Amino acid sequence: MATLSEIIQGAGLTLSELHRRSGVSRITLSRIVNGHQAMSRATARKLAPILDMSAKELIQRPPTRPAGPEILRISALEIRQWGETRQAEAELPELLSRLIRSELAASGSIRAPSDERIVELGPDISVDAPRVTRHIPGGQSVWEVSTAGKVREKAMKDLNRHRVAAGWRCDETSWVFVTTASWAGKDDWAIQQQAKHPWRSIRVFDATDLKTWIDESLAVQLWLMDRMGRNRSGFRWLPIAVRDWCSAAEPPLDPSLLKSSVDKHFTAWLEWVRSSPCRPLRIIGESWGESILFVQALIERGGSHPPWTPFEGLCVDTEEGLRQLLDAPQSDVAVIPTNEGVRELAVAHSGRIRVVLPYTGLPRGSDPLSVLPAGHMAVRDFLVGKGIDSGRATQLARSSGGSVSVLRRLTHKDRLQTQRPQVSDRQSRVLAAAGLFGIWDAGSKADRKVVLRLTGQQCDEDVDETWTELLNLPETPVWMDGDRRGVNS
Repeated sequence: MATLSEIIQGAGLTLSELHRRSGVSRITLSRIVNGHQAMSRATARKLAPILDMSAKELIQRPPTRPAGPEILRISALEIRQWGETRQAEAELPELLSRLIRSELAASGSIRAPSDERIVELGPDISVDAPRVTRHIPGGQSVWEVSTAGKVREKAMKDLNRHRVAAGWRCDETSWVFVTTASWAGKDDWAIQQQAKHPWRSIRVFDATDLKTWIDESLAVQLWLMDRMGRNRSGFRWLPIAVRDWCSAAEPPLDPSLLKSSVDKHFTAWLEWVRSSPCRPLRIIGESWGESILFVQALIERGGSHPPWTPFEGLCVDTEEGLRQLLDAPQSDVAVIPTNEGVRELAVAHSGRIRVVLPYTGLPRGSDPLSVLPAGHMAVRDFLVGKGIDSGRATQLARSSGGSVSVLRRLTHKDRLQTQRPQVSDRQSRVLAAAGLFGIWDAGSKADRKVVLRLTGQQCDEDVDETWTELLNLPETPVWMDGDRRGVNS
């Protein structure tokens, strides 16, 4: 895919010439081409006829060609090398559990040592699948995993033990052996052993098979990269972002505070998770942190809600990070943009990736899920459960109005950090004008004219640039939903 810079050069234009023909300021064009600012829809509409492309195509184009982008793939060699580490022996059952859960989705059952409820001796993993999949036998199967170097010897030892889940019969159960090593003769060995043992079927996966299977799940790829110590930038797990936001308070907040909101919206969330990616899901909270806490609460409820649906949240901080994810399988990951540049790009690709858009304020989007106040009693009970004196807990519950965001500000470890961020004079003028104007439409010529007059800005691009700066502030005081914009209440 050609970059925006390459498209401009291919059209025989310089940024100065493009500025003269489009009316977009040269500073704005430079920031967009160099990846420092996202292209707004208004700017894309001005550039589209000059570059002979649609506005949507322009927004989807990367600004410049990144140097040596990280490839989100794990090779069979890396799996073999990881298998030689001490930690792999303990983590391989968890890897297999994640792969199996991802492929079975919301059906079947799995028992593994990593599950706290499993304490009895038996096979490493037991699976009861309602159907045959690419990697999982239908019906009952037991899985033995190994990082040992002597693969054939270990496989034979495990096979001869005949470990089967309680109440299962060997002749009705498939036996699967998984190794992080390479095994050239594994298929022939499996056929030979099938004739000698009572198992319904015997199958072997080696490092190459694992590599192919891992490629099918983005969440598992990223999980294993973390375990391998592979550096990656541009995105982070949702639980880490939530932990950072919650741990600023004392005591730290947690998703249980939003139980009433989860109860109300969980069915709608499940329907969205189990459907094909088609539209972003809008989450409206009092703050960005409250919105992502709600998403985490929904994911955790899904993990304990039968049938089990494997799902992870991924906060994406850079456009480069998002582009790395576009070609990866997306069924088990929700992409959560953390700034306006990533948001624009994610929305443009929402037919390929599953996107959650945390909002503050009240954007007039389609089907938003609104975070409800936790309520006085829920806040009080939470604080008392964390060891806070009953009188103090009651006082905080009343002062917060049952709001999780307000409670975080009241109990912040450093109260100075919870104040509204300082804004420049230019940002203050735009913010004040927007507060007077209310909700306005950047696609409306009349609205833009009034906003320019109220703010004293020179052109639409100056307003767009200032609005983007405001959107990227911590606990941003503004919101944007397409061309519609407004100030949070």
